[in-house]
Amino acid sequence: MDLMKIKRKAAKFNFELTLHQMADLPKSGNVLYLIWRRGRKWTGETKKAFVKDKVAVWEENGTFKVSLFKNSQDRYKRKYLEIDVHEVNKDLSKGRIGQLKVNLADFASTEEDKNVYNKVETVKLWNKQDAQLKYTITCTLRRRNNGTLESEMSEATTMTEVSSDEDDATPQTPVSVDSSLSPNDPFEDKTSFKRLSGRRNVLLPNRRRAQMSMGGDQDSSFMDLIQNVDKAVEEQVRSPTENKRASRGKIKSPQMELAEKEKEMIQLQEKLLKMEQDSMERHFIDTLIHSIQPQYDGNYPISAPILYRILQHLDAFKPEKEEILTKVVTAINSVVSKSTSNLKLLCYWFSNVVLLLNIIQKDFPATIDVSTPNSTDPIHITIPDDPLGNDPKSPPPTHTDHITSQETFAFGNSLSKFCADLSRECTVIYAALISNAYDRLVIVLIPSMFSTLGKMGRMSVSHITKILLEYDQAFQESKTPSIICAKFFNQLYYYINGHTLNAIFKDDSKHCNMGTSIQLKMSISELEEWATKRGYITQELSQLRQISDAMMMNKVVLADEATRKEICPSLSAKQVRRMLVCFKPDEYDPEAVPQSVLKQFSQPSGDSREYLSDTSVLFRVGFHVDRETPMWRSVKPPDSLLEHKDFVFLKE
Repeated sequence: MDLMKIKRKAAKFNFELTLHQMADLPKSGNVLYLIWRRGRKWTGETKKAFVKDKVAVWEENGTFKVSLFKNSQDRYKRKYLEIDVHEVNKDLSKGRIGQLKVNLADFASTEEDKNVYNKVETVKLWNKQDAQLKYTITCTLRRRNNGTLESEMSEATTMTEVSSDEDDATPQTPVSVDSSLSPNDPFEDKTSFKRLSGRRNVLLPNRRRAQMSMGGDQDSSFMDLIQNVDKAVEEQVRSPTENKRASRGKIKSPQMELAEKEKEMIQLQEKLLKMEQDSMERHFIDTLIHSIQPQYDGNYPISAPILYRILQHLDAFKPEKEEILTKVVTAINSVVSKSTSNLKLLCYWFSNVVLLLNIIQKDFPATIDVSTPNSTDPIHITIPDDPLGNDPKSPPPTHTDHITSQETFAFGNSLSKFCADLSRECTVIYAALISNAYDRLVIVLIPSMFSTLGKMGRMSVSHITKILLEYDQAFQESKTPSIICAKFFNQLYYYINGHTLNAIFKDDSKHCNMGTSIQLKMSISELEEWATKRGYITQELSQLRQISDAMMMNKVVLADEATRKEICPSLSAKQVRRMLVCFKPDEYDPEAVPQSVLKQFSQPSGDSREYLSDTSVLFRVGFHVDRETPMWRSVKPPDSLLEHKDFVFLKE
């Protein structure tokens, strides 16, 4: 290209670029960074940002200088700032996935010294999806030390003609030093380098070219001279410390620098893989545990089978993957603790945990480890107060009948701990269901057990069976194994039996006479009939039936121990004596209990109340049932999982 003398005006600007964030990205969990360029002199690179919720945030800035020239229409010619979007891949390679070109002429103005523009522009990415890049450009007119603008060139200025295609070519001018420049101008500091948050921001030295004219035959030798000068300047801008280290031979070898870079990339890769793993774990735990509402497929709740397939796929049963199992148990515990009053959700998770235990037991066959004795400490739950005061307080009895103990498993390591945690979670949910039922039963229990026929010939005990029916329906909907349902209702009947007995044994009891015993016996019959129709066989009301028989018979015969064992074998001698002490004559049996009968029983020592029933004790429940669990692998996963790239294996 020939050099010619032309009269041309130029505007000189200082630009500052601030890169804020990129939103609406197609996915989360990857790592992105930006590289910006202005010609061959100005470039910068941001830190690497992890994409969370489809947003990458940088908040970094860089500065550069631009001279803009006007065309024949008196408009600034285009000069572009290029912003490249890069992704850090799993194979450690770095690839550009998108680019945005910004025309700096759109931001240049000589009317104001400083102009600030906040922009949000669309960037086309590699998968033909759009993302939104938010950035700020600040444009400032460059001034000399005396305050005058540098924007207008003299009439005698000689410079290279700019091509008519406006291709962002940088005008080249011969080398010279402009004496009007301030040595304190930060944009003219030949040895300063700006960093962005610890990332490299390469700013090549800005060298003024003097106004001089050369012929075309001297062009080649002149450019060689410029390259040699640039190389010399780069050697001179090295800091004194670097020169000193270089003189001592302590500068790192290329091999050492390469090894350090490889180490950094490996660490970055490990961090990236860990973040992707955490993101995937959060997704399936949130989908299958935290956010799910009760869902069923055939005879199974869907959470347990899908959880097990994912845990298998992740090799989560290996000791080094124990953290995943802990997260699952913690999530289940969190949902259960927030849903203690939600009957359907409690039943759903009770069924899921039981099923998950049984699936594990099928794939990892094991039995209770008989070499480790079960705990003999009983488990108690909090018993609600009777609003009518029918349940006298008493210390729990010393016997340990009907207790729940923790099971120990034959297989070991993380799987054993996981099963133990699930078994404990079953006990927690089971106890919560029992407590909820007790809270509702205690309000209606005594009035219903000792009342006469209600309206339309229905027994008042129907208030009790209505509550029982709600729990039975919830268990049926949640696909809870029938053997566990039977044990649950045995527990409720145990409470009905104990609470009613304690009401009979209460001081000044109104329920210990012939009339109430008749009503009690009818209530017992109706409760047993309700259980039998649903396939639940219970003997937990036997003490109530026997005490009602004892109240209706001649009290003299109860003095004989052999007769007592035949009539009321489930009642202790202390309980029979307490009934005789509390018995009150009524219109059906006006005779009081003879003192001679009471003398046949041993006198209680002190203030002993061992005749009371401890209704806080739980039955022992084994949660390993139906170990075959056929067809659980056919349960369909939620669509939100199937759409995720990490869970495509669930389609198999």
